[in-house]
Amino acid sequence: MAGTVSISLLILALALVSLSYVTLLRDKVATIHEHHNTKVDLLHEMSRVIRERSLRMYAMYFKDDPWLRDQEFLRFNELATEFIELRDRLLAMGLTPQEQEALTRAMGMIRTTQPLQEDIVTRLHDLRSAGIERLIQDDLPLENRLLTVFDELVGLVRSETHQAVVQTDRDVRNAFWLLCGVTLIVLGLTLGAMIFVRRRILSVENSLSEEKELERLTLQNITDGVIKTDARGCILSMNPVAMQLTGWKESQALGQPLEKIYVLRQADSDVELDRPEFLAEAEGTISRLTRYLCLGHRTGGQVLIEEIIAPIHAPDGSLAQVAYIFRDVTWQKRESDRMAWQAAHDPLTRVLNRNGFGQVLERALGQSRRTQVGHCLVYIDLDDFKPINDRFGHALGDELLINLCRILESCMRMGDHLARLGGDEFAVLLRNCGPEQARDIAEEMRSRIEEYRLQADPDTRIGVGVSIGIAPMEVDSMDGWHAVKAADQACYLAKREGKNRVRLSA
Repeated sequence: MAGTVSISLLILALALVSLSYVTLLRDKVATIHEHHNTKVDLLHEMSRVIRERSLRMYAMYFKDDPWLRDQEFLRFNELATEFIELRDRLLAMGLTPQEQEALTRAMGMIRTTQPLQEDIVTRLHDLRSAGIERLIQDDLPLENRLLTVFDELVGLVRSETHQAVVQTDRDVRNAFWLLCGVTLIVLGLTLGAMIFVRRRILSVENSLSEEKELERLTLQNITDGVIKTDARGCILSMNPVAMQLTGWKESQALGQPLEKIYVLRQADSDVELDRPEFLAEAEGTISRLTRYLCLGHRTGGQVLIEEIIAPIHAPDGSLAQVAYIFRDVTWQKRESDRMAWQAAHDPLTRVLNRNGFGQVLERALGQSRRTQVGHCLVYIDLDDFKPINDRFGHALGDELLINLCRILESCMRMGDHLARLGGDEFAVLLRNCGPEQARDIAEEMRSRIEEYRLQADPDTRIGVGVSIGIAPMEVDSMDGWHAVKAADQACYLAKREGKNRVRLSA
């Protein structure tokens, strides 16, 4: 009896130890996977920040609008802080010696690339374009090596996880044999243990199956179009968004050359873009030089897209597949252009406003410094416009302003710019124009406005005169607005001398 009790207690103890061990292994596997996923996510985020900093730098290179450059410049600097936070979180998780060595190499490369990139963006921000292409060419290989190190870090994390899983698997097998030994003593207990283990295995298999299905559903439901090709450029798969944007069904596109299904053109050209030739050597995600591309639809329409290309390499380093990831940005680009236009134009007359004219003056001054050819500024102030507004109303006054703008534009040359600076005050930038030629153009403006009459009511036709001041924009001017002020002063003198006349600045 005592022996039976002892054996029963021993069996119970072994069973409890076995169950505890299995539970410990389960928790260990969960901890390993959680630790691995967190590390990999941090490394991917750090790689994304590095790529985005490069994209912001290239965006500054291709944008002419100073305001947009400033936005890219600010975002470029914000990404540095984001990268530091990600690095600190990664270090806090603890690294193996191999991972620490790879991270140290990466940080060493960053200390090399960071000053170079900051020099590039500073030059772009300060409009100093000399040597930019050479600096970008110096930065690109460093950037690729840096991303390679991060890929190596991801590989090290996966290798560490694999080794831990292998060890855990070995422990699971030992636990299984322990349970088999207990099974020889008590068949019922062994059967129960087998059922328990089997359920655990099925649970893991179901989890893996659910993860695979989740990955498939994610690809099917993301808002980006995704097309995968083999190394030769033949299509392997398309998700629903890609089918919608191209007009091709996946069954029709499979095996077809990419260029037949995925027809790209530059936004300002009808020339079709070929598949990039450097995919076999590229690492990480890459982009074309042009941010916005036109994607042709099978029915003949087209949409504006942004694209990222992700080469997928085989273990031996050869190109295995290529993923083309793109999204429709037609509406966003249209809204961006509309807002940019509104910020620079007067809504009534549809000519430049003060903000837009300031940008034109900056570009004109830069051109003058490069070509050593000056421009002229014409300042126009309508004579006796306020009484017309007061007598006939703002609606008629607005109509008169619109018509006068069209008259002024008809006197201008190709490349000149008209702006409304105030209620009845306008300015014209005459490019590559001397004072005498500017006087002739201004006289024509004055004469045609003087002759113009607007039918205010059946018995009344109204018109206005203009006082015009002219000032040259010198090559060595510090600011284009200096010329505007000088022309304004000349216009003021023209009014004092009797109105409706043209006056050159002293």
